[in-house]
Order: sequence, then structure tokens, then C-alpha cells
Amino acid sequence: MKINYLTLSRYLIALLFVVAGIGKIANFNSMVSMMSSNFGALATVVTILVIVIEIPVAIAYAYGKWKGNYMNYVLIAFTIAATVMIHLIPSVQAQGMIGLTDVNVLKNLAIIGGLIATLHYVHNRA
Repeated sequence: MKINYLTLSRYLIALLFVVAGIGKIANFNSMVSMMSSNFGALATVVTILVIVIEIPVAIAYAYGKWKGNYMNYVLIAFTIAATVMIHLIPSVQAQGMIGLTDVNVLKNLAIIGGLIATLHYVHNRA
């Protein structure tokens, strides 16, 4: 049996985003409350935007539909933004230093690496 590693990688990465989005829907009020510390009155809008990016964009990325490579770029930009705005900036404000030891920052960097790897594979396959 031949394994399509690109498809498997896309499915696994997308699964992470979809599960996170479903978790945000299930705990919507607590997510909005957490987001309000960073985004104030826009917390509800930001939470909805995050859910819209995490679920449908990740599904499109997984299946390569609607310009799957563009979805790859969207997920990379989204993960970079989330890393900076949700993990690094609050860490700097609270501790006065960049929180690169924060496991969430490291996980996000690994996700970005996986997204870049799948993008690279798509652009360089014969």
C-alpha cells in the first residue's frame, strides 16, 4: 500500500486546528473572556474570526480544496499572529522578557514548520 505522506501530513495538521476550533466553540464564553485581556471590546469578534479560520480554512487546507496552497499561507500567517499576540506579547508584558520557553510558543513554531514543509513539498514535487 502506497502512503501519500503529503495528504497524511495535511490531515494531521488540519486536525489540530479543527479540534482547537471546536474547543473554542464549546467554551465560547471563556474564550471571549480570555481574549478580552488582549483585545478588549473586540474579543467576541476576534474569537469568531479565530474559529472561522481554524475550522473551515483547516478543512480546505487538508483536502487541498479552494486553492489549498493559499490556505497553507493563511494558516501560517494565522499561527504567527496567534503566537505573537496571544503568547509572546502577554509574556513580555507580564515578565518583561520574551517567553520562548512557553510550550505553546514552541508548539506553534513546530506547527509553522510543518506547514512550511508541506508547502515546500507541494512546490517541489515533480
